[in-house]
Amino acid sequence: MPVPEGYAVAPTSTDHLVKIAVPIPGRDPILIEAPKLSWLTPDEVEKYQEWLQPILDAEKEVTDWHIANDDLPEEVTPEMVSAWHEANDDLPEDQRAPLPRERAPFPDEAKAKADAVQVREVTLRWIKPYVSAAEYKTLVTSKKIPERTIEWIKEQLTSPDITVGESEASTSS
Repeated sequence: MPVPEGYAVAPTSTDHLVKIAVPIPGRDPILIEAPKLSWLTPDEVEKYQEWLQPILDAEKEVTDWHIANDDLPEEVTPEMVSAWHEANDDLPEDQRAPLPRERAPFPDEAKAKADAVQVREVTLRWIKPYVSAAEYKTLVTSKKIPERTIEWIKEQLTSPDITVGESEASTSS
């Protein structure tokens, strides 16, 4: 349906595509044509969040373990229990220190899940639907692509649509 005269047409994600060529020594560049992150559809954002949430949960589990256990000994010795009794037996119960306890088992599975994902993949995951599986794998794993290139791609995807202090009128006059 055509838009009636006098109405402004709202922009869409296809109006805000970023076109990037990523050079890779020894092969053709990878061409990326993707919307800026601020123009992704809610479905795309939700898919990214669904992918990222288990990783964030795993990282939180490991961090919480460290907060709760880093100051605890790996094993509580009889000497530690005896020292606790000497220091606390004569005190009223509400003034006693907690009994010594050992560290909880380390969350190895959560650590493995958090470590399995590279920062590069978290940065580039947004463009996965806009490149082939082989190109995505190359972008995520290639040692020929510097980290600064990956950061530059992210900057292009997150840059504002209008440069601060500039407007169309000032650039065309």
